[in-house]
Amino acid sequence: MEKTRDDAADIEALRLRFPKPTPLAAAYQCATILGTNAFLFYLVVTGQSSPVAIALYGILEVLMLSAISHVALLPVPRDSRVGDPAMPMLQRMGVLSLALIWLAGVYWISLSGDKAHLDPLLYSGDPLKALAALTIWRPLLISAVLVAVAAIGDWLDWRRRGGVFVSNMALSGAPKIVTLIVAPIPAVLISGAWVRDNPARAAIVWSLVYIAIKCAAEVLVLYWQYLGMPQRQANAVMIGTRSGLAKRR
Repeated sequence: MEKTRDDAADIEALRLRFPKPTPLAAAYQCATILGTNAFLFYLVVTGQSSPVAIALYGILEVLMLSAISHVALLPVPRDSRVGDPAMPMLQRMGVLSLALIWLAGVYWISLSGDKAHLDPLLYSGDPLKALAALTIWRPLLISAVLVAVAAIGDWLDWRRRGGVFVSNMALSGAPKIVTLIVAPIPAVLISGAWVRDNPARAAIVWSLVYIAIKCAAEVLVLYWQYLGMPQRQANAVMIGTRSGLAKRR
């Protein structure tokens, strides 16, 4: 069995791959995060998006990133991967299956108030048409193309220089996974007061809470990078990285 790398070595590899940004660069990235999430909330308020669309996009994006990163890692030896534990395939599949079942249950409960967009997916008889109406496919396709191109670039660069393989997604994937797991629970708890009497307001509140958690996770990872990735705060990011974006086999 190949020897796996320890956390300290993984963090050092991340530091080399994602160096500490300058204050100006960090401010620009932070403004971009805030602006992107504000625009996403604007789409919900104006009726151009919904809790179902936001959640489904997040789930499909993580699955897509996981699939692409999995393919990119196939030719990479285990001891050259960041954060790859020695876990048998059956155990990996079991953990993944349990995680998907748990997420399905959480999102089923969390999105139950957005019947205007959930019911067409379930009962319209034409789920593909209902999915198309959510208008998430074009941005998802663009994201998939950009990630695939970046993954090819990462692999070609690793082939040239050797050493540790660190994907572009190793850092950006952590807040996506944290959001996917954490955000739906407080979103439904806070918005639940309006589900019966004012579903439209409940959808806006749900989206506001979900997007706020997403934004906070992204800003915290940026702040961690700005601090130089101190070891004390490394575990949360490494957990996100290990959940499927940086080391699936």
